[in-house]
Amino acid sequence: MEQRALKKMVESIRKTVKSFKKFEVECLIRLFYSLVGCPVGKMDNTGLDCNTFRGVLQNIFGMTNDMLMNRVFFVFDKDGDGYVNLEEWIKGLAVFLRGTFEEKMR
Repeated sequence: MEQRALKKMVESIRKTVKSFKKFEVECLIRLFYSLVGCPVGKMDNTGLDCNTFRGVLQNIFGMTNDMLMNRVFFVFDKDGDGYVNLEEWIKGLAVFLRGTFEEKMR
């Protein structure tokens, strides 16, 4: 894993996502690449597919409702390409975990 690439990604994301500390963003980036199965910074334009994302919701957040998990996936997948990319992952988790009631309702 290249530290320079990771640091650059963290700084870029921190410009738009203020609800996570640098270390938290770094951990979320590492988790994302681990779930995708690629080294940090070495990925094509895809990301987490629906099944992988649902696995995260089940295993980490204890969600079991199919309809709810699908809805959360589609909320995270802002561009509608069927994958949650790194930016969508971080921004989605920021609202999901730390967002205000109003942010969550958007």
